[in-house]
Amino acid sequence: MRFREIRIALCADIEQMFMQMKVDTKDRPYLRFLWKNNGHVETYEYTSHIFGATVSPCIASYALTKSAQDNTKTYPIVQKFTEQNSYMNDLFLAVSSANEATNIVHETHKVFATSGFNLTKWKPNSQQVLDLLNPDIRPNPDTSAPQSQTVLGLPWFPEADTFVIERKLFHKIKLDEKRDVHLSRKLLNEIPISSVELHTLTKASELALSAVSLRIEHIDDSVSVAFVIGKARVAPIKRMTIPNLELQAAVYGAQLAEFVKDEMDIEVQTEIFWSDSTTVLYWLRTPEIRHRIFIANRLAKVLDVSSDQDLFYNSSTRNPADDGTRSYNVHQMKVNSQLSTCDNSDVNCPKYHDVQVGRRKQMTLPEIKREAQRLSFKYQIEVLQ
Repeated sequence: MRFREIRIALCADIEQMFMQMKVDTKDRPYLRFLWKNNGHVETYEYTSHIFGATVSPCIASYALTKSAQDNTKTYPIVQKFTEQNSYMNDLFLAVSSANEATNIVHETHKVFATSGFNLTKWKPNSQQVLDLLNPDIRPNPDTSAPQSQTVLGLPWFPEADTFVIERKLFHKIKLDEKRDVHLSRKLLNEIPISSVELHTLTKASELALSAVSLRIEHIDDSVSVAFVIGKARVAPIKRMTIPNLELQAAVYGAQLAEFVKDEMDIEVQTEIFWSDSTTVLYWLRTPEIRHRIFIANRLAKVLDVSSDQDLFYNSSTRNPADDGTRSYNVHQMKVNSQLSTCDNSDVNCPKYHDVQVGRRKQMTLPEIKREAQRLSFKYQIEVLQ
């Protein structure tokens, strides 16, 4: 997510990362293999770490971090960049200016070169950054090379600065035609920020649970909406009531909001949680009621990261998380229309206190009804005593 925060982005690859790390002589017998040569079977040992060994990724990550830590005094920014923006042999960076990007690239290249790591395949989304790179670092222009760069499995086109989500066959998703979904990488524009809000919307059905986070940027008098992350999980095999599923989706939404805040460098001033389930909102607004253990535990998880003043109601027709719980064909996918074209009116949903939800209505729910019966029976026993 940090890769999507700021205007200028670039990525790089560490050439043959595992092969740059030698194996201790006493550990090489564990990497023996047989080789058949002219009818004779010979035994060899790897002297470098190899792909497929379970320890190789851990050792490679440690070696990369150690290389940055050893040069902290000379290049302090490299350590922070390595710890937060390296994923195995891939490096991703998002900065606000071309000069800052160029300085980080040159310093990182020098630090890793001292440890035998060669950074290659630099791919920026800005021609200005490419022109400022040293000739020995600058990639050679190759018209036959693919224009996209894979970022954690997702194709990224630097020129358009968009991610492309390729439509694939999934269970219970109808694909009448193949159409890719384009998602803008950049979350922030160049206008100064006055405040940032994190909106988390949740939805559940009998087929799936979904939680989608939206980050609303209030920039002076204008408002921009950016889709940050979405998660969908298959509903449990054991049949549950819709209110219970909606509550579980609210838990996923609270966990997702905490994850976004921890991973992003952007400071969030306000958090708002949305749900189209009046039952779940009623439970969260009335923590003094003694609910069943299943409900009480999940209410506590949600209220740990939010307060009853941050909970709001919105209808299913205006809930982007509803897309993750339905079976859509390509024409019905609403990722672009509902998430990328939002405006200020989409966040002015009615507040919970504007929704009339009475206690009498809640008493008809099985989750509340059983609790009410238990309390009533307990009260009758106390009276008899």
